[in-house]
Amino acid sequence: PVLAPVTGQEINRRHLHVNKAFIQELGYQLVDVPDMQSWFARAYPEPEHRDYLLQQWDGAVQQALASGEDIVQMPGLITCADGQQRWFEVRAQLQTYPQLPQAVIPDWHIVTFKDIHHLRSSLDQIQLLSDKDPLTQLYNRRGMEHWLRQQQADTVGVVIIDLDHFKQLNDLYGHFAGDHLLVLMGTLLNQACRSQDC
Repeated sequence: PVLAPVTGQEINRRHLHVNKAFIQELGYQLVDVPDMQSWFARAYPEPEHRDYLLQQWDGAVQQALASGEDIVQMPGLITCADGQQRWFEVRAQLQTYPQLPQAVIPDWHIVTFKDIHHLRSSLDQIQLLSDKDPLTQLYNRRGMEHWLRQQQADTVGVVIIDLDHFKQLNDLYGHFAGDHLLVLMGTLLNQACRSQDC
């Protein structure tokens, strides 16, 4: 655990302690991340992702406080000291410590990290398998609906493609040839699309 403030708005606060499990799992020593600013710069090196994550975290803290919860938690893709990105559940206590005087511990909190990388990777893989056709690797209806929900645009364009005489090809050359044609068409469509297209 790391002893630190909860909200990302106070990123200049110093860390007091990191335990052996933190060092083993994330690879950072206390000298590597002595304060919140250095932690966020190392753990989330991409500024846009860092800003998004801080906004999400602050929202989660406000929601937890509003509902009277003692703990806030959120998954995060963290860049470890070796450069590898891994999923962790980040959890912070929101309670103050009544047994300690406020002058000594004004607003510090114990933050813990739980490795959920294998679980999150498995869930991502299951989502991908359920969203894509296993033969062509094109989005199926479920995947297309998921993609549409993520779009911020008011309108999207749709192209419908029909392969003429496809049944005849299957009947004449067999389903293996038909599958080969579908895979080829899927590859050509993926190559023709932009990265933001479905």
